[in-house]
Amino acid sequence: MQALDGVYPQLGVLPPETIITQKGLAGIFGKSPKSVQRWVEERWLPQAIQLGEDRCWLNEAIVNHLRKRHEKAERDRDRAKRNSS
Repeated sequence: MQALDGVYPQLGVLPPETIITQKGLAGIFGKSPKSVQRWVEERWLPQAIQLGEDRCWLNEAIVNHLRKRHEKAERDRDRAKRNSS
C-alpha cells in the first residue's frame, strides 16, 4: 500500500484483531524498531505484549491508544483556551 509522506493508512484498513510485530509497526511508520521501542517508553504507543520472541500489538490497541491521546490533546487545548480567556 503506497502512502503519502506522513499518512499511515495501514492502521485504518487492517482488521482490529490483526497482530502487528514491532518490526511490522516500524515498517508502517518508516522507522526503526528501536524508534518504536522508544515511542513505547515515552508512552506515545501502548505497551506491547510478548508473543514468542516478538513484541506485538493488536491493531485495535494501537488505534485506541492514539485515539485516546488525540481526545486528551483536544481537552487540554480547550482547557487552556478557557483558562486564557
